[in-house]
Amino acid sequence: ARIGNRSARVATALTRHDPAGDAGLAQELLAPLANDTAIRCVELRTNGDGRLVAALPPGYRVTAGGTAEKSAESMASLFAVIPAASALMLLVLMVQLQSVGRMLLVLSVAPFGLIGVVLALLIAQKPLGFVAMLGIIALVGMIVRNSVILVDQIETEIGHGHAPWDAVRIATLHRFRPIILTAAAAILGMIPIAPTVFWGPMAFAIMGGLAVATLLTLLFLPALYLAAYRITPPAKKGTEQFSV
Repeated sequence: ARIGNRSARVATALTRHDPAGDAGLAQELLAPLANDTAIRCVELRTNGDGRLVAALPPGYRVTAGGTAEKSAESMASLFAVIPAASALMLLVLMVQLQSVGRMLLVLSVAPFGLIGVVLALLIAQKPLGFVAMLGIIALVGMIVRNSVILVDQIETEIGHGHAPWDAVRIATLHRFRPIILTAAAAILGMIPIAPTVFWGPMAFAIMGGLAVATLLTLLFLPALYLAAYRITPPAKKGTEQFSV
C-alpha cells in the first residue's frame, strides 16, 4: 500500500480472517509511513468479506503499489496493441481464405477455447493475470491456425471434385491426426513450466484451452461449415427423388 509519497510492503498476513488482527497488524505496518499526526487520523477497519479498507482524511489517498501496480501497467500496455494486432490478423486471414464467410468460421472456434482456460485455471488454482493473458493470446493463434488448416483442406477437397458433404468428411479425417499430434505436442511442451509460480498460469491456460479447442475444431467446425453453407447429405445410389 502507498500513503502519500511513502510506501511499505504489506505482508500476506493481512488476509487473515480475524478482523481485529488485520487492523492491528495494518496499523503496526503502516506506523513508519507517516508522522504521528497523520497516523492518528487514519482509521483502518475491515469489511465483512475481510478486505482492508482505509478511511483517510482529506489530502491522503491509498493506491496500489508493488506487484499490483506493475501488473496493471503491463496489462495496459498489452491491451493497447491488441486492436492493431487483431486488425493485422484479420487481414492475413482474408488474404489466406479469400472469403469473409470462411474467415468468420475460422474465428468462431477461438472463443470456445476460454472454456478450457477457465477450467484449467480453476482446477490448478492459478490466477488470471498478465502471464495468463499472454497464454490466451498465444492460444488464439494456435486455435486459428488449426481452423485455417481444416477449412483450407475442405476447400481443396471440393476443388478436387468431391461433393461438399464428402469433402468435409474427407478433410476432417485427413487432418485429424496432424491436428491432434500438434496440439498434443504443444500441451506436453507446457508441462515442464506448469509447476512454476511465474509461468504456471500461462502453461495451464494454453493446455486447457488448446485441449478443448482442438476437440471443437474437429467436431464443431465441420458441423458449422455444413450448417453455414446449407450442405445436405447426397442422395443414396439406387434411390429416386420425387418433387411435388
